[in-house]
Amino acid sequence: MKPGLSYSFRLEKQYFDCIDDRGNCFIIYRVELHLFFIKIHYSELNFCDSYNITTGKSSLCKTVIPESGELLN
Repeated sequence: MKPGLSYSFRLEKQYFDCIDDRGNCFIIYRVELHLFFIKIHYSELNFCDSYNITTGKSSLCKTVIPESGELLN
């Protein structure tokens, strides 16, 4: 956001997914919503193993923004 500007709505989201050599799948979401004076944070981690068993966890707590460094191989 530029200094001096005020926005009534802003949505920031990040998404990451990965499948390893064994067939395990990870999906990670991070969302930050600014609506007037309200800030809403949401994050979620989903995992599906190679046997198709899925587990997940979500949170409405503020999370740290991941740094973008070297790409994963």
